[in-house]
Amino acid sequence: MKLESKLGKGRPVTASDFWMNTSKSAEFNEMCSAKRSPPRDNGCMFEFLFERTSDAVWLIDSDTGAVVDCNEATAVLMRCASRADLVGKRLEELSAPEQKSGSPIAEAVGPIAERFERRNSKFDWKARRLDGTVLTLEGNATVVERDGATMIVLVSRKADERKGDEVPLLESAAGFGSFIERNADAMSFFDPQTLRYIETNQAVVRLLGAPGREALRNASPVERWPERQPDGRLSIEKIREMIKLALTQGSHHFEWLSQRYDGTELPLDIVMTAVPFGERTVLSMVYRDISQRKKAEEEIRRLNTSLEKRVSKRTIELVRANDQLKGAEEALRKRSDLMHKHRDVLLELAHSNKSDLERALQKICSVSAATLNVARVSYWSVLEDDSAISCEVLYLRDTDSFDQDCKSRRLVFAEYRAYFDELAAKRTIVANDVRSHPATSAMAENYLNPLGISSLLDAPVWECGEGVGVLRHEHVGPPREWWSEEIDFVSALAAIVSLALEESNRARAEHLLRESEARLRESEARFSTAFRASPALMTISRLSDEKYIEVNDAFVRWYGLRRDDIIGHDTKELGTWLSLEDRAKFWADLKRNGSLRELECQARTSRGTMGTLLVSADIIEINRQPHVIATGLDITQRKQAEVELLRTLAREKELGQLRSHFVSMVSHEFRTPLGIIQSSAEILEDYLEQLQPDEREDHLQSIRQNTCRMAMLMEEALLIGSLDAGKIEFRPAPLELRPFAQRLVDEVLSATNRRCPIELSLAEIPGEIQADERLLQHIFTNLLTNGVKYSDPGQPVRFEITSAGTEIICAIRDQGIGIPEADREWLFSAFHRGQNVADRPGTGLGLVIVKRCVDLHAGKINVESQFGKGTLVTVRLPVFSPASPVACGEATP
Repeated sequence: MKLESKLGKGRPVTASDFWMNTSKSAEFNEMCSAKRSPPRDNGCMFEFLFERTSDAVWLIDSDTGAVVDCNEATAVLMRCASRADLVGKRLEELSAPEQKSGSPIAEAVGPIAERFERRNSKFDWKARRLDGTVLTLEGNATVVERDGATMIVLVSRKADERKGDEVPLLESAAGFGSFIERNADAMSFFDPQTLRYIETNQAVVRLLGAPGREALRNASPVERWPERQPDGRLSIEKIREMIKLALTQGSHHFEWLSQRYDGTELPLDIVMTAVPFGERTVLSMVYRDISQRKKAEEEIRRLNTSLEKRVSKRTIELVRANDQLKGAEEALRKRSDLMHKHRDVLLELAHSNKSDLERALQKICSVSAATLNVARVSYWSVLEDDSAISCEVLYLRDTDSFDQDCKSRRLVFAEYRAYFDELAAKRTIVANDVRSHPATSAMAENYLNPLGISSLLDAPVWECGEGVGVLRHEHVGPPREWWSEEIDFVSALAAIVSLALEESNRARAEHLLRESEARLRESEARFSTAFRASPALMTISRLSDEKYIEVNDAFVRWYGLRRDDIIGHDTKELGTWLSLEDRAKFWADLKRNGSLRELECQARTSRGTMGTLLVSADIIEINRQPHVIATGLDITQRKQAEVELLRTLAREKELGQLRSHFVSMVSHEFRTPLGIIQSSAEILEDYLEQLQPDEREDHLQSIRQNTCRMAMLMEEALLIGSLDAGKIEFRPAPLELRPFAQRLVDEVLSATNRRCPIELSLAEIPGEIQADERLLQHIFTNLLTNGVKYSDPGQPVRFEITSAGTEIICAIRDQGIGIPEADREWLFSAFHRGQNVADRPGTGLGLVIVKRCVDLHAGKINVESQFGKGTLVTVRLPVFSPASPVACGEATP
């Protein structure tokens, strides 16, 4: 039945009309005005909530979909002047052209009765306000029937507002209970006096996990509350405060922690609304489960805490890094200050007078001790016989004095070889701990420890290419780590000591020269005698034209002309200087400085002999005219001796390295076979009776094989020694090449236990040649053995012999490990082995023996190799005929 037929045509049906019609108007008014209205006076309650609720409430005709009535909140939500603007409008007119699902509004709305055939539904709805704006609403619709009339009650709010506002208790005698029951939100009525439920809907039962509605009716939720809420307050005190606020304000929104029937915690968002109910007031409560929101908030708090910890940790790291940076800057500043201090000290020493050597050394030692804060600084000079160093100056910083007894102290080369070898290599000895440093550990017990010396910084002093002394810095106390700036400073001090030595020598020479000049001025005859008798080459020439006016006998003998042929000529005319540029510089420097000292120059005699002169020259006055007196020493032999000494030292060093390599080789190569022999011998000695015959034979065979291996090693070492001493000569004799080659291959196969097959290829070769069979035996045995040794088992080694003219060409090719590029220049160096030989045995002498034997045979050898692919060794040997001199027995060195 349509509402118009029940209430009359021509006027809109209002909420009061609907509810008064369903509850009979007179009876309704009487009930509303009665002082003692029953607790279920639903019509009065609905009208109260309809007007006071903050949600938009619509009454919609289920047949036409038109708005019958709405509350004031609906007019505010839809931006209308009054609710009358909405009455009579159909939902299609108030909906956006396209709903959220994308379907047209006509399909979205449909017949209202069919749309909400389940009588209760929650949905989202895009509404269009009267000003044209669109907003999304969250709707909750309930179908209510009364006396055959159907009405849709639609409660809506903005979708982005998740308020737990009160859901109005739209309940009539037959319909308001249906509205609560079918509502999707958890709703209940609560007695604020007894703290018990009056009524709940099924959603509350599901939310709390209760066994049924009957279990909740007249039950108190207090027993499912924790003693205290998350804010620390007692639950019973806080709920009373919330009730008071709801009764005072009409509605109150708050969060609450309860428990389900299974004991799990249930955080809730509650809207508590005061509803007049006759002479009493009850509370309408709408619950929402906020567990997910609480989890999200807890996760946010956890993330914030983690972030705060990371920020705090990073802040600490940054502070620590900043402190480290400040420390590094401070250390850098200190080192910079130290470098400036070192520079100032060096400049002061460089400009100081160093002609008095002892005084100069004392100043250098004292200044160095103060600058480096070192207890003992001393200078030691090398003795003339190069057997030891002797202390010249020792400064003690603690007493600010020089030890006068130091000159009796010596360090002998033979006792501290490692120390002096390090100095001879022109390296500063930096010993942070003298007990562990290889160069100083030997002198710790007898010299360093008794004096409490823990660290050393010693720099060698060199003069004219020779080591002449040591500048020593001895630290007393805990071991000290020397800085690089301190090491550079001490090296510079050693250079200043060298300058002091040169300057003092020069001062001594100048002093002698000045004394000679004084004597020359005192007695011309005495000077003339000394001038002519001097073993040094002395000349006097005019400064103006550089021509000689006098030369002594030593110069005449050296140059090789008569005195009269020399006087009146200059060095350019005589051709004395090898370099005219050096001559021009000599005269220019002499004229500018007035004197020159110990200038080395290359000179030539009239016979064409060239040599080295050490020249000093001074400008003197003779008859008030400037002249030049020059003194020269022929140091040609000394220079040659120096070159020969360096060459001898290089040879001695090479021999020392060879000895070292030989000892290392012997200790390594002999240790393994000796160990095997000893092991087999001990087994035979201890378990001879228990061993089987074949086991005994194995051990005896092992002893024999390793004895042969040691014999071969010794033979190679003795052979290389004989070759070096020239004791092996080339003695050719007739040799049948084919049987020799076959026999050689069989011997190598037997010696290597046929590890690799050897393919012998003999082309057109002479049947008999003149050759030294011993040398060929050494050559090809070593080459074939190497081919087998450095090839994988089973890989063939090819041995080819051909002839070409007067030569035979022998090629040994393998497919082994090859020779690395870096090792090829050392192929024929004694004891050198390739980097890739791994644990293959060898002495590093094989190719040296091959090369020496090929050279004795007047042949040539060539090695081609690819790393990892194999090696080809080609030997070319001349074929000597019986008529050749060599074939007749003439030895070739």
